[in-house]
Amino acid sequence: MIVLQQRVKGKLKEMGFPGFLASFFTRGIPKLERWKTERS
Repeated sequence: MIVLQQRVKGKLKEMGFPGFLASFFTRGIPKLERWKTERS
């Protein structure tokens, strides 16, 4: 999950977003509902 968050943050920076905004937008990724379901 951290890998996805880092990848999205990197893409946002590539698109010209400042680092603090990229962090702000990606901080909620681990809290998304689909990541809470247990996988077998």
